[in-house]
Amino acid sequence: MWRRRYIAFRLKNDSIVRIRQDDMQQNMHLLLSFASLNISCVTSMNFYQIEAGTGQHIGDRKEQQDRVALLAAPKAPGYMLAVLADGMGGVQGGAMAAEQIIRTARQNFDEFSPLTHDVEALLKTIVDESHTIIKLIGMSEESDPHTTVVALVLTPDRKAIWVHAGDSRLYRFRGPNFAEHTIDHSFVETMVAKGELTREQAKSHRMANLLVNGLGSKKAPYVTIGHHKNLQPGDAFLLCSDGLWHYFSEAELGAAIAMNSPRQAAEMLIGKARERAHGQGDNCTLAVIKLVAGNRKD
Repeated sequence: MWRRRYIAFRLKNDSIVRIRQDDMQQNMHLLLSFASLNISCVTSMNFYQIEAGTGQHIGDRKEQQDRVALLAAPKAPGYMLAVLADGMGGVQGGAMAAEQIIRTARQNFDEFSPLTHDVEALLKTIVDESHTIIKLIGMSEESDPHTTVVALVLTPDRKAIWVHAGDSRLYRFRGPNFAEHTIDHSFVETMVAKGELTREQAKSHRMANLLVNGLGSKKAPYVTIGHHKNLQPGDAFLLCSDGLWHYFSEAELGAAIAMNSPRQAAEMLIGKARERAHGQGDNCTLAVIKLVAGNRKD
C-alpha cells in the first residue's frame, strides 16, 4: 500500500520544489521517496535541474535505525540539504539518535539565510547540537545512543559543501565516473592509511564495524568537511549508510546512478544490496542527487 504526501517549497525565480514521499509497506519493508528540484545556476549560461531521491530498507535487522531527508530552506532560495544518519545503540536508542540528526538539521535549515549564515558553520552546528541533545537524552533515559552523519548542501552558485562523522559516506561522480568519496572515521581506515590493509581487505576485516568517531559518545565528535565548485549537468552525489556501500564497487555505483533516475537507482541498488547480503544485511539507506541539464528561460 502506498501513502503519498506532497510538500511544495518556493525556490529561486519562483520555481517550485515538489517533494513526494512514497511509503511502500510490503514484506520487504522498502521505503522510497522521490523529489525533483528546479534550481538555476546563477553564474552559468545554463540551467540545471536537481533531481533527488531517497530509499531505505530495514535489511535483516529488527529495527530501522537509519534516517534520511531532503530539505529546502525557506529563507535561502535555491539551497538544498541532504542528510543521512545511521543510528546505533540498542532498541530505540539508535533510531532516536538518527532521528535527532534529521530534526536538528530541519530546524537549523529552516532558519538558514546566506545573508547572515555560513554553510560550513551551519553543518557544524547541526552536528554539535545533535551530539549535545543525544548525550542528554541518553543520560536521562540511561541508554547509550550513537549515530553517524553525512550531510550535503548544494548552493545556487554551483557549490557543494559536505560534512561527515563516522562511516556513512558521500560519493561524488562526474557522469558515470567516480570522482571521490569521504574517508570513514573507522579503525580499519586508520590501518588502510598506514598501509596495513587494502580498502578491499578492510571491508571483510573482523573490526570493520569499529568506529573511532561519531555522535553521542563522551568524546566530542570531529567532522571532516569537503567542497566542490563549478557544479555542472552530469554531476551526481550519493549519500549512503554502510548497509549499502559495503556491497558495491565505485564503478557499479557510478553506472547505476548515471543510467537511471534517482528513484530507479535507489530501487536497483537496494535490491542488489539485499541480494548480496544473503540474509545478513544491515539497515540500508541512501540519497541520490543528480544535476540534469535544463533549458534556460530568460
